[in-house]
Amino acid sequence: MSRVTLRRHVRGLATVQPAPPASIAVLGGGIAGLSAAYFLQKQLPPSTKLTVYDKAPRIGGWVSSKTLQAENSTQFVFEEGPRSLRPAGLPGLSALDLVYELGLEDKLILVPKTSASAKNRFIYFAGKVRKAPSSFLGALNFILFSPLSKGLIPGILREPFRRNRPRGATDESIRDFVGRRFSPYIADNLFSAIIHGVYAGDITKLSIRSTQPLFWDLESKAGSIVRALWKGHKRATLMPEEDKQLLKHLENKRPELASTIKSTSIYTFKNGIQDMTDALQTHLAGCKNVEIRCGQRVSSLAADGAVTSTSSTDDETPQTEQFDHIVSALPSTQLALALAPSLPSHARDILSGIPSVTVAVVNLYYDDPSVLPVEGFGYLIPRSVSVSENPGHVLGVVFDSSSVPSQDTARGTKVTCMIGGHHWGTSPSPPHNDSLIATARDILHRHLNVPTTTVPHTTNVALQRDCIPQYHVGHGARMRTLHHHLHANHRNLTVVGAFYAGVSVNDCILNARKAAYAIANTHAHTATGLESFANWQ
Repeated sequence: MSRVTLRRHVRGLATVQPAPPASIAVLGGGIAGLSAAYFLQKQLPPSTKLTVYDKAPRIGGWVSSKTLQAENSTQFVFEEGPRSLRPAGLPGLSALDLVYELGLEDKLILVPKTSASAKNRFIYFAGKVRKAPSSFLGALNFILFSPLSKGLIPGILREPFRRNRPRGATDESIRDFVGRRFSPYIADNLFSAIIHGVYAGDITKLSIRSTQPLFWDLESKAGSIVRALWKGHKRATLMPEEDKQLLKHLENKRPELASTIKSTSIYTFKNGIQDMTDALQTHLAGCKNVEIRCGQRVSSLAADGAVTSTSSTDDETPQTEQFDHIVSALPSTQLALALAPSLPSHARDILSGIPSVTVAVVNLYYDDPSVLPVEGFGYLIPRSVSVSENPGHVLGVVFDSSSVPSQDTARGTKVTCMIGGHHWGTSPSPPHNDSLIATARDILHRHLNVPTTTVPHTTNVALQRDCIPQYHVGHGARMRTLHHHLHANHRNLTVVGAFYAGVSVNDCILNARKAAYAIANTHAHTATGLESFANWQ
């Protein structure tokens, strides 16, 4: 064989795609793990065996919907976790595409942007529930008359001339960033309320770059948020190229969704968000190459792909099984413990160091359909509200029967209160259920004048421990370090889920999709799940 022919032969061998993994373990049966298993099953050949582990007796993770009975055999749905999804943007389209792939379109409940739910969103401030603007006239009224808007116009006018972040700075807290660019008043009274609704977190600790990357990117692009928006910079123009390609692919795949996305504020399903996780489970259970193992706690992972698990309900002998690849949707703290023998201290500290907060979800249903004095989505409570006005540490209240008015056949009033979050710290000892119900009823009386004599027909409390990860300042840099460690030392491990690159259901589905595509289609079938952090600076 000549030297030239040999070189061509070697180049040819280098481009040969390795065989796909023969077996993959998916750790965690929440929305991220189920989505990862679904996309892997779609992308890989039927010869690849997929095994889903979950320590709980039921699949679904934080997604939990309860259908309960009211009077005259009517029904209502209590959501113990996520309650609605937004269709906009790449994460929204990715999730909606999955909804249609699962055949759930007939169960969809679309809430239009013209609804009271979309137009009426409130913030509690200065002793009153105050409407946030949703239109030009609403914005004008908000600016002229709402105490929440104090300093807003001067802040916006001065923003293009504010000092930029210090040279070399790679991150900043939300409060520092918004306080620097606009004012501390706006940070404490507007932004903290919004963050309570998403992260249940503390704006003095959360990273602006990891939680609200658009603001950071706009400042980087033009030295000013206002100036960048004036020049036409927006989220779509700042997306990574691979995200633009995926967005274009999904838009071409589902052109019929364009009008739905444009006109829809939020959506859910007839039986709640659990319709989605139930459909994922049903699909996977029907695949011959997929096995779902509920009640199995993963205790250790070896660098060679060995997964050791035990029953969550008894002390049976641990079982160890070998896999070619592992996708972990476990909380990062649990993953750190499982990997402990093969993980150096710096990587273990990163995984175990991502904090999370506990939130109590209190659902109330009243027979009376007119308990609430206003219609809308609900209201949030900023950090500036005193303990005397919010003694129970309520984060926000959702007017469920108004926000998704067509979900229930029961005609009463349905309300959900979210309590705790960062107010309780990272190792809380929350109040008992009776106390939490009393807190929810008290806040409705204090803020909305619901009489204490108005007693709910049905109550429900779900204490969601460590349910929302907190991306503190420096999160992105830590994820970059973790990515490079996994890429070099754990090439058969991929991480997905809310602890890394987005806490919403949409984010979890999108990142699971990306990870599955990478495992199935990249040379050597490797992916850390943290590729978006590879070049973080």
